[in-house]
Amino acid sequence: MVSFHKRFGKKLLSVILMVAALCIMAGTASAALDNISKSPTKSQDFAGILKGIADFVTTFGIPVAAFFIVLSGLMFVAARGNAQKLEEARAMLLWVLVGTAIIVGAGPIASMVIDFASDL
Repeated sequence: MVSFHKRFGKKLLSVILMVAALCIMAGTASAALDNISKSPTKSQDFAGILKGIADFVTTFGIPVAAFFIVLSGLMFVAARGNAQKLEEARAMLLWVLVGTAIIVGAGPIASMVIDFASDL
């Protein structure tokens, strides 16, 4: 008889990880929705709108990026030496890291745009 762990262990772990990721994203979304009531579009100037959008992107983007980093790691594990699947996992990780860099840099990018626009 096959043990419970061998039969359901990996699937159960995957479900637990997905639920945990969804809970984290839901908590972050809830916090971000609280900030939406302070809509960046209520701002009277360009700088306030841009900073509000950058904060919004950062708040939602970081948990999503973390989820996709974990997902790309799972893709590496699931590849099991298959060259094509390993290449897909590498490409996914590369683009997730590029997107994460953009998300993390949203605040500084917004500050640079605001500084440039104020000098005009």
